Order: sequence, then C-alpha cells, then structure tokens
Amino acid sequence: MICEPISTGAALTVRIGEAFLGRIAMTRTSEDAQIEAANHARAWDDRLPLPADLEHRESGVVAPLYGGADRESDEARAARMERDRVEQLAHAAEVVVASQFGSVSMLRRKLGGIPLTKALRLMDELGALGIVDAADGTKARSVLRPAHAAADVAREIREAR
Repeated sequence: MICEPISTGAALTVRIGEAFLGRIAMTRTSEDAQIEAANHARAWDDRLPLPADLEHRESGVVAPLYGGADRESDEARAARMERDRVEQLAHAAEVVVASQFGSVSMLRRKLGGIPLTKALRLMDELGALGIVDAADGTKARSVLRPAHAAADVAREIREAR
C-alpha cells in the first residue's frame, strides 16, 4: 500500500499498485475522540478468539518462541498420525469391499476428496493386504473379498496395526 502526500498538510492518496483506494484527510480530533480511537485499537486484539498458546500482554499478543507446555511430543504426534493412517486405511477397505469396486477415483470421492497420491497409496496398501488384486493400467481393481465381509475386513486392519 502506498500513501502519497500531495502537499504539506493536504490529504494523502492511498493506492495499492495502480488501484486507487481513496484519500485520507488529516484532521484535528478532540481529546475524547483520541481516547476512543486508542481504546478501539487496544480492543482489536480481543475481538477474535486466541489459540491456547498465545498470551495477552500489555505490549500486545505474544506467541511462544518454542512449543508451549500443551504441545504434544514427537512420539505422541507420530502415534496419532499412525492411528489416523490406520483408521483411513480401514475405512478405505470397508468402502472398497462394500462397493465391490476398487477404483482410485471412487476412493477419492468416498473418502472426502483426498489427494490422488494418497488414494493411490491406499489402493496399493489394500493390494498388499490381499483385499484387491494387482493394478492393471487405469482399470478398477477386482475386489478379492466378499461384500458382506466389509466390516470384518476393517476390523482386521484396525486390530492388526
């Protein structure tokens, strides 16, 4: 944003790049208006909820330099990520077995628009577990487990990992 003074004491032209935003005119304000403006500026930080690790101080809002005390450890984060991965794999297996259709694009749609690479990885893992057969180009994979076993397949994956 660029503020260009036209002359001393005159209005400022405000623009971003070549787009004209407006003009700011300098005025003298009363002491009450200055206090109200200062209070408004101080209260701005209170308008949005703060994440748990930010602190309010007189100087403003402060974020800790390193992780706060409530941050999870690397081991806990790795364990949580592994649980999430296993849960997603079990859900993918349940969807594929129940529908009897081993398509990557179907898996992406049913799992909420996951990225293509993740859907491909999940399908490869299902192939390694013997739930779908090997890939044959871009065709959908054949499902090797019966549709009525969808819940059992998901349970087996959750228990095995």
